[in-house]
Amino acid sequence: MRSEQNLLSEHPHDSFARCLANLTEAHATDLLVTLGQIASMDDANKLHDSRISGKRLRYLLEPVRPYVNDAQQVVKQSKQLQDLLGDLNDIHVLMREIDNALEPSMKQRGVRIQASLRSDDIDRARREASMSEWTGFLELHARLREERGLLIAKLRDRWLNGELGTLVARARGIAQQLRSMDQLG
Repeated sequence: MRSEQNLLSEHPHDSFARCLANLTEAHATDLLVTLGQIASMDDANKLHDSRISGKRLRYLLEPVRPYVNDAQQVVKQSKQLQDLLGDLNDIHVLMREIDNALEPSMKQRGVRIQASLRSDDIDRARREASMSEWTGFLELHARLREERGLLIAKLRDRWLNGELGTLVARARGIAQQLRSMDQLG
C-alpha cells in the first residue's frame, strides 16, 4: 500500500478510521437507497445492485470485526441479505433462460411438424406434436416462481420491514464510533 501526503497542504490526510467511517456510512446509505428504489420484485437489476451494495459494506467491515463493536453483526447481517439477494438473482437468471429457450424450441418443433405434414407423414407429425420439452420448462418455471415468491416474502417481511433498518443503524453507529476514535487519536 502506498500513501502520499502533501506536507504544504492546509488539509491533513484523513486517518484510516475516518476513511473507514465515511465508506461505512456511504455503503450503508447506498444499500438503503438501492433497496428502496425497487419498484417491483421483478426488477432483477435493482435487486442485483442492492446485493452489490450489501457486499461492499460486508467486505469493508470484515477485516475490522475484532476491533470495532457491532462490525461482526453488520458483516453477518450483510452476508444473510447478500445470500438472499443472490438466490433471487439466480432464480431470475434461470427464469430468463427458460423464457429464452421456449421460442426457439417452439420454432424448431413447428418446422419439424410442418415437414412431416408436407411429406404426408401424419403419424410422425402427431408424435412430434405430442412429445415436448415444454412440459419440463413449464414445471421448472412454476417451481422457480414459487421459490421466488418465498424469497420475496422473506425479503419484504424480514428485511424491508425491519432488519434493513437495524443493519443500516448499526453501520451508521460503527461510523460514529470510528469518528470518535479518530478524534481521540
